[in-house]
Amino acid sequence: MRKNTQQVLAAFLDGKPCRPCNAIWTDGRTVFSYATAILTGDGFAPRSQWVLNRTKYSTATTIHQNGIAAMLPGYYTVEVTGLERGVSADTLLAEANEMARLSLEARHAGERKYRVIRFYFNRPRRTIMSCLTLAEAQAHCSNPETSSSTAKSATAKRRTARLGPWFDGYDLMPGLR
Repeated sequence: MRKNTQQVLAAFLDGKPCRPCNAIWTDGRTVFSYATAILTGDGFAPRSQWVLNRTKYSTATTIHQNGIAAMLPGYYTVEVTGLERGVSADTLLAEANEMARLSLEARHAGERKYRVIRFYFNRPRRTIMSCLTLAEAQAHCSNPETSSSTAKSATAKRRTARLGPWFDGYDLMPGLR
């Protein structure tokens, strides 16, 4: 992990502001990559929930997101995607709460919701789709373009060259086991 990301994450976990550069910084409650909130939480207690924005914006932000994800394995982390550039911490928390609400509705309706996870050989896994039915998750994962060993597209080949072997799998949404 890069030095600035590590320094900012340590300050964030201590609840202190830190701005070693303009690329990544924290106000003690939220970590920002440039002007976009990429990590926030509901507190610093042992059972705290962290919300990690996994939307792809730029190479630098992706490096920040991956570094943070690698350093939070012991914490309960909700990953959200599909957010606009410049998103605030409040929007990040609202999106995580909406995901939880949808999951609870599905549980009460007797439906199970799934997420698609991209697994890498030497990198942290990441959730790429969420709130899917079993059929939707299975349809996605049965596509040959969802594994480095069978994908033929230029995008998949670039991903493999950049990140190494990978594949997509599915699992029940957190909290629905």
